[in-house]
Amino acid sequence: MGSQDAFIVKYNVSGEFNWARSIGSINNDQGQDIAVDNSGNVYAIGNFAGRVDLNKDNIPELNSGGNDAYIAKYSSDGTVTWISQIGPTTGSTSVNGWGIAVDDSSNVYTTGDFRGAVDLNKDAQNEFSAGLTDAFVIKQNTQGGVVWGRRIGDTNSDQSRDIAVDGSENVYLTGSFTNQLNLSGDTNSELISAGIGDAFVIKLNPDASVAWSRRIGGSDTDEGRGIAVDDKANIYTTGIFRSSVDVNRDGSVDLTSEGAGDAFIVKQPDANIAPILDTNISPIFNAVDAGSTAPVSGTPAGTLVSQLVDLTNPTGGLDNVTDSELSLTGIAITSTATDGIWYYSINNGNSWTQLPTDISETNAFLLAASARIYFQANTGFTGDITNAISFRAWDTTSGTNGERANTSGRRNGGATAFSTDIDTAAITVNVINTINTVPSTVQTNEDTSLVFSTANNNAISIRDLNPGDRGVTVTFERS
Repeated sequence: MGSQDAFIVKYNVSGEFNWARSIGSINNDQGQDIAVDNSGNVYAIGNFAGRVDLNKDNIPELNSGGNDAYIAKYSSDGTVTWISQIGPTTGSTSVNGWGIAVDDSSNVYTTGDFRGAVDLNKDAQNEFSAGLTDAFVIKQNTQGGVVWGRRIGDTNSDQSRDIAVDGSENVYLTGSFTNQLNLSGDTNSELISAGIGDAFVIKLNPDASVAWSRRIGGSDTDEGRGIAVDDKANIYTTGIFRSSVDVNRDGSVDLTSEGAGDAFIVKQPDANIAPILDTNISPIFNAVDAGSTAPVSGTPAGTLVSQLVDLTNPTGGLDNVTDSELSLTGIAITSTATDGIWYYSINNGNSWTQLPTDISETNAFLLAASARIYFQANTGFTGDITNAISFRAWDTTSGTNGERANTSGRRNGGATAFSTDIDTAAITVNVINTINTVPSTVQTNEDTSLVFSTANNNAISIRDLNPGDRGVTVTFERS
């Protein structure tokens, strides 16, 4: 009906035509993906501008102030069952619907990207893109009602191009991101691109929380375009890479393009791979001065966790953690020295909290790479503490920054988020000699009491943090 319409065609098992449907109106309309459930119902996703007619009664079912996405369910004979729109509550925006999948219960999962605002949960509340474009993923029940919707994105351009779902209703996404991608909503970016932009593979739990994330990329621009999962939870991803690409997450080049851009196919297991901590490298806290007070809110004091754990790829830092998935590494603290009080901040020093004293392997404390740790030594203590803290590397695929986790037994190594090995970090408490105040010559009359005090401006103040006994000598002379 317009310059470009979408279509759906059904053929039987012998390849004979059953039925066809067009989707369109006076503008450009596109069909992007299709899925079928166990009852033969058909689900389609695509994009439209202005308005669109999906059941061919010459009455547009959906209207948009800009470019929106549509989701349509058809019965096995091609009759429209329900229609859904992805767009803002009011006004215009740009939304692209790219991928659709359906689970064994006929719940529908869709993904795409948007710029500006979009109402994902159909609650009249818009989500806003953090960057140029953000990705979205939506789950709807078999009647089309929204179960949940979430935004995925950072400050640059992020796009989700395809979606898959397994028998346990876990959701898998692939697409592309630029520079970095924040999935948790805190200050940490879980994925950092090796080049201009990389492909991502993300697993969501049935409640839409992130189970894990991985990247596929090299020195140029790489994109994930298609994804599938088998009944053994192996994940298959395809897309485009340019120049070279690391597909098995070992930090080395696996594929080199023959031209401007080539396709890739990657098979991955679902399981996470735990980070490996090199205990031969000795991380060190920033030194502190004896007599220092507790950290002040609003001050980024202490030591960043990223100074204690650092990925070997790229090289050039501490290089004490190997992680094939290149996850942003934090620590799971398993013990702390008792020569002072430990504090931590998960908001770059805006506020500080005392670290719990009951930390252990079974009750470890998690801190992300951007967190800070501060040590206030006990009064009179100076010197080196070689085992100031002990810790495991933490890849952040499970657990929460500033919360507890059990890292003992089978809960480290293998497919867990924690390294098998435990390392220690050292700290030095510097000796600081304070300025002593001793009055110069003081005169008094015979048979008169002499009082040394602040009120008399002749107080004697002696403070020395060096270990050992010290004294003060006062000499009296008669003249």
